[in-house]
Amino acid sequence: MTRNTIMLCLLALCVGVTGCDSCGSRQPKGAVEMKMPTGTPQRPTGMKALAVKPGPEPFSKDDVTQFIRTHRLAKSIGDLSQLQVESLEFITAREVTTRLQNVHTGMPDDTRMAFAVIRGPIYFTGPSKSRPVAFDRAYALFDAATGNLLMSGTLEKAKQQPGDRGNQPSGGAKPTPETPK
Repeated sequence: MTRNTIMLCLLALCVGVTGCDSCGSRQPKGAVEMKMPTGTPQRPTGMKALAVKPGPEPFSKDDVTQFIRTHRLAKSIGDLSQLQVESLEFITAREVTTRLQNVHTGMPDDTRMAFAVIRGPIYFTGPSKSRPVAFDRAYALFDAATGNLLMSGTLEKAKQQPGDRGNQPSGGAKPTPETPK
């Protein structure tokens, strides 16, 4: 028994002394360490999207509808005329973070935002050579003060996907989506 214990201890000592290239290091070979940003953090600006009007509602559901029917959300393909704005709510960044299950906007918690729920079908692409994924609902998040589009993403995956019984994106779908400038 003690002989086995001594052998195990020696074996452990040998492994500990010799080690291995990847032990204790999680960086891939050739990785470049990036420095943390310095200075005052900047507020996210997003991309120019909607004109802001004075009053309690700086833009309307119709304004958002017009925008999404003329500008693709990131990585989306398909017929833009099929998209509808299901709802538009003016809520705080904190509420957005809660609604999106801890996805942070980068804005202070009390910043007023506009959360638009978009009903599709809407198709999003992935890496090259992958098939698009269909969603019934997506969202677009606007800064209520500037009208800029800050974020967009998916909410509810469609039950039927492209390739299932001939279900394909239509209306001039292109494999390379338009990206915001």
